[in-house]
Amino acid sequence: FRSENAENLQGGNALTGNTGNSENLQKSGYKPVIGKFGESQSEKDYDFSGDFLTLNGVLDKANLETGYYTDGVDYIGGGASATAVEGFFACPYSNFLSRGLKLKIRDLSDVSPMDMGTMVHEVAEKFGVEVKNGLILSEQSAIKRAGEIFNETCKSEEYARYQSSPRGKKIFSLIKKEAERFCRDLYCGAENSAFKPEYLETEFGRGKIPPIKINTRKGELKVTGKIDRIDVCGDKMRVIDYKTGVVKPAEIDEGLYSGNKLQLFLYADAFSDKYKTAGAYYFPIADDFVKEGESKTLKMQGRTIADKQTVELLDKGKLDGGEEFIDAKLSVNKDGSVKLTKSFLTQGEFNDYLEYSRLVTGEGLAEIKEGVIIPSPYNEQCSFC
Repeated sequence: FRSENAENLQGGNALTGNTGNSENLQKSGYKPVIGKFGESQSEKDYDFSGDFLTLNGVLDKANLETGYYTDGVDYIGGGASATAVEGFFACPYSNFLSRGLKLKIRDLSDVSPMDMGTMVHEVAEKFGVEVKNGLILSEQSAIKRAGEIFNETCKSEEYARYQSSPRGKKIFSLIKKEAERFCRDLYCGAENSAFKPEYLETEFGRGKIPPIKINTRKGELKVTGKIDRIDVCGDKMRVIDYKTGVVKPAEIDEGLYSGNKLQLFLYADAFSDKYKTAGAYYFPIADDFVKEGESKTLKMQGRTIADKQTVELLDKGKLDGGEEFIDAKLSVNKDGSVKLTKSFLTQGEFNDYLEYSRLVTGEGLAEIKEGVIIPSPYNEQCSFC
């Protein structure tokens, strides 16, 4: 649908498919502009009655065709964020509804998994600043300070409303334990490495750091983003992205290939003129809370440059047999070189990953500019939509 003024839609809820009657819909400025690729459409080609005006009706008709596009709708302008590109590959139609029409999920006054991840992420952001500034001095002080930051965060109006019920209070106590665990791992992981936090919640494309520019069939388009953390050691860096839920090792390559996990490599690309990349990792935030009295370390998942000295600087546990924070088993050949497993890449291979991420991103940006909004969910995306 296209609208000159999205706020004019009256008489229904687009998320439930109840959009009111066709007369109200047309008066509000919404016009169906969905058609097959390569065809010129006009209003007389559309039936303005019946189920076509409901969301389910649109989806039913859309699924009968191989591709759909919006005529003249451009919701990214000269570029998009890395998150928006991933959203397109997760499902073009969902991406269009959320970022094009800017539809929001109805507030059910209950804590969602997204809220949980957002809260822990917010605590980690504040905690990371204190780690960077040397204010956290021990594992126990890390846990204590994380709990204090969580309590401060919960006082905001955004989260306070969830805590009025016994169930809400119980959920928040579990989220607090996860925030404490995550921040403990964040601190210990930094202490266990020669790489130290240097950039926290750093944007590129909107400030001092320029965007990634990609030439596409729709011209030069820009990619922007916000990087959770970059740790630095000399002229090398490791890129870290906090991710809600467990990331399986196999998902790194699969996600890159499908366009669903581009951020790590785009972020590394954005800083490639400043530092050499030693590794790029997802740092998981658990969404299946551990039982009372249990604790676990969720290791960082990603790709590491196959250089023994660099690996040991990244994670000292791999050298002294202590606790490890990067999920990459270090094995060496007789000549001292690192055995290449799926977790390790040569510098040339890592450069190929960066190049591929640019190619996939460019294709996604071009298709968004062309108006592709076909309902095409990847894997189980509908479960989270």
